[in-house]
Amino acid sequence: MRKKILSGVLLMAVAGWTACKSTRPISPVIDSTPSSLSGVYTGTLPCADCEGIQTMIKLKKDGSYEREMDYLGKSVRPLRDSGRVQFGPQNGQIELCEKNNPASKEPFSVQGNSLTQLNGDGKPVTGPLASHFIFHKQASPLLEQYWELIAIDGLPIMRPSNRQAAPHIIFKAFGNRVFGHAGCNSFFGSFALNGSQGLSFSGMGATKKACPDMNVEDAFLKALDGVVRFRLHSDSLSLENSNGSSLLLVAPTRH
Repeated sequence: MRKKILSGVLLMAVAGWTACKSTRPISPVIDSTPSSLSGVYTGTLPCADCEGIQTMIKLKKDGSYEREMDYLGKSVRPLRDSGRVQFGPQNGQIELCEKNNPASKEPFSVQGNSLTQLNGDGKPVTGPLASHFIFHKQASPLLEQYWELIAIDGLPIMRPSNRQAAPHIIFKAFGNRVFGHAGCNSFFGSFALNGSQGLSFSGMGATKKACPDMNVEDAFLKALDGVVRFRLHSDSLSLENSNGSSLLLVAPTRH
């Protein structure tokens, strides 16, 4: 379904993808340190009937990937897919194998901190639009990660029931947008990174649903308003206020 929606130049450029025959994870053959390949890559693909296809590709350390494609200027929801990463036929190449479309694979070359989408012959796209098929790795490790709240000011919070979304926050790769769930209501807004650890939020808003217990939500949203920096510790994230208040979040493996 996703490939039927791709249009114009993009469809011609990637024509000829064939079946994936392996589910091998990202390989040290491509890079001696797999963590240097994993990360979030962004770019804007050309589009014949829209302003461009804003694309995010997240390569995970376990050899899987997630992708989001937003058709700019069109009133359609972003398209999302996921799957596995396997070796390409040439050294320095990988292929994305979509979970819901095992009959296709999409080749990319790996060059430093960028991925270049290749055509069906495994060659780079040429011509004036060639640069639009290059995806650059984003430096911030905060982006496109589901960060789940587990403690406020050192006090663990009670996990919600299975029917409730856990309090969490996600920093988007495009537009400095942030959104999440506070325990009862969804929230949204913008964020800014300042230096190596500076972080602030602005334009924050939330839905207005009422729930029996709003204590965690109220404390979460209040703390977000005053955040001035972040600290990363392996798979955990601390958001800190100037007054010493802090939020501790983790990146669960299921996300």
